Amino acid sequence: MKITKGSLLSILASIPAFAMSDEEAAAAGVMTAVGMGLLFLLIYIAIVIFFVKAQNRLIDTLEVENEYIKTGKVWTWTQLIPLWSYVATGVSIAKITNQFDTYVQEKNIQVNPSNQYKPVWGWLFLGFSVAGAVIPLVGFVALAFFIIYWVNINSVVKAIKYSNN
Repeated sequence: MKITKGSLLSILASIPAFAMSDEEAAAAGVMTAVGMGLLFLLIYIAIVIFFVKAQNRLIDTLEVENEYIKTGKVWTWTQLIPLWSYVATGVSIAKITNQFDTYVQEKNIQVNPSNQYKPVWGWLFLGFSVAGAVIPLVGFVALAFFIIYWVNINSVVKAIKYSNN
């Protein structure tokens, strides 16, 4: 038996899930797209929340005596607000950098270069994120810098906690 395009379509049309009009198929396509968009949005929000929690762990780990140097967690959590997140991310990177430098000076410690907070990854992430808003494929480069920055934050937290024990 030779299977042709017409015979395959007639077989699929006999299955209730595939037997729908063009309007129903279009509506199903739209609903699938909306569902995928919502799923992507939920995954994105979850990732950003875990990233912000990692930044907050770093802020909590960098205990400094000077109250003016401490980074407010408001700046990290406002990274969840669309468009404003570009400003909040830049401010968070600058404040965490200042807090890290103050922590190193106050504790008078030598930092292993592999475990040092490197804000350059954050700035690259931010710059490519802004560019990615205009040129979509650049967003993939921003994603790479985002992952590197997040790994750097976690390695700094682990190194500081390990050195304090």
